Amino acid sequence: AILFGFVFAFTACREDSPDTKALSFTFTESSTSIDEGSGKRDFSLSLDSPANEDEEFTVAVNDSTSSYGREYITVPDGTTKTFKVTLPRGSSSTTFSGLPILNSASEGLKYVRFRVTSFSSRVKPGVNRSLTLAISDKDLVCHLPFSGDFVDRSSYNNQPTAEGITATT
Repeated sequence: AILFGFVFAFTACREDSPDTKALSFTFTESSTSIDEGSGKRDFSLSLDSPANEDEEFTVAVNDSTSSYGREYITVPDGTTKTFKVTLPRGSSSTTFSGLPILNSASEGLKYVRFRVTSFSSRVKPGVNRSLTLAISDKDLVCHLPFSGDFVDRSSYNNQPTAEGITATT
């Protein structure tokens, strides 16, 4: 009877469910750069072990020095400054894409920060909860000496930077 009780107690305490320890998520890099107009770039969000269930993450977009739709776009759509990505059950990583937009304005470096803001209780933040993307401007800028009037038909409205100008002397 004592042996039966010991075997029953040992068996009852054994875990029959998968490991419920919270998995850590992280971006595979904390910062990176991309050239304007260079094409789509994928960014990875990974877990330290494969997920036991689908995991959904909400990613916030902070682009205080850039403009969504003018300098870059994301897939999934980040127009509202947030988007969701799903890491499927059995996987240990998922991706979203950023696409820098080539424009003809010389603007220097622009920055976008992606930060995971919402996730399930089955996961916890790891080392890199956010990713900073630097978008490099590769526009050709030339300065030509000019004496005369010009009409600026761009959105810059006769500022020092002009595009699509008609010059007359």
